[in-house]
Amino acid sequence: KIPKLKRLLLSTTAISISIGVGIVAVILNALVVAKPAHVEITTSCKPCAAKNLCNPCGACNPCGASVNTVEIISKEAQGAYNCLKTDVVSAYSNTGNAIIKNYTNWKKFNSAPYLASTYGRRYLNNYANKAAATVYEKYETLKKMPISSVVFKDGITFNPEGQTGISALFVMDKMQAGFSKASGDWSYTMITPNAKGNATVTFCIECHISAGDNDMMMFLPEELRVN
Repeated sequence: KIPKLKRLLLSTTAISISIGVGIVAVILNALVVAKPAHVEITTSCKPCAAKNLCNPCGACNPCGASVNTVEIISKEAQGAYNCLKTDVVSAYSNTGNAIIKNYTNWKKFNSAPYLASTYGRRYLNNYANKAAATVYEKYETLKKMPISSVVFKDGITFNPEGQTGISALFVMDKMQAGFSKASGDWSYTMITPNAKGNATVTFCIECHISAGDNDMMMFLPEELRVN
């Protein structure tokens, strides 16, 4: 027989162990619940603004659309873009650039908005005008884009609170030979939503120069490409 005092000590130890395990389990469960599913939190410096045209290829994506960005599935991204498409186009139209009103009739080369890390982690679409479309669809095999090629990248943003926003519009316009050796004769323009004008930017060259073999063209993820 186990002495009464020994039984009491063993019982007390078992209770302590049980309580300890229970507390650990509760803490672990709380940690699991606290971790948001399907959400990726990143840090960027400042949103893009006409007075602060920073480098979206920077280490912390200083042109980030928001402090917190969310990684979502393609179906969700496309659904949100479909809802906001009219507002997206309207937000850029204040620049007075007539071509903006029609770019959504151009060929779109992605099946859903894609997460673009070098564009402040926005969800973008790639549109190309008639002059560009037949060459752009060659992707990594293309060597030279025709003069007057125009590529638009519009899009939307998301945050963990479920809010959506309108991305800046990024424009590449192939100019005449001699326009700019550094840019491969491309003109880069960024149009911020509801801006009264647009800004020609040079920081884009820093990223696109890495794609010199493809006439500075940087392409979207293969799984979302449309031929």
